[in-house]
Amino acid sequence: GLLSDNVNTLAISKEGTVYVGGADGLNVIKDEKVSAFNSLLNIPINDLNIDEEGRKWVATENGLARISADDKVEEFANRKKGFPYTRLNSISRDTEGSLWISTGRD
Repeated sequence: GLLSDNVNTLAISKEGTVYVGGADGLNVIKDEKVSAFNSLLNIPINDLNIDEEGRKWVATENGLARISADDKVEEFANRKKGFPYTRLNSISRDTEGSLWISTGRD
């Protein structure tokens, strides 16, 4: 039921929801049901980080996505929207809460 057999990253929320990033988008496994985020379909997901507030930060080949703690609000920053970076490889947070992103191109 996953979008892709090529899994690049996994993250688990405090509530036990599993987020699976792969070559064709981001899946959610909750209560034994698999679903996907429509805004990220067919976009390779390279890394995923869940912050203390439960927001998902998603490093993709096409830009940076942020998904609200309740998974209802999806934002995607890409070149079309003025975000200058693509091919994001990894994403992490430091102890001060700053977001660190590495790229493969920019």
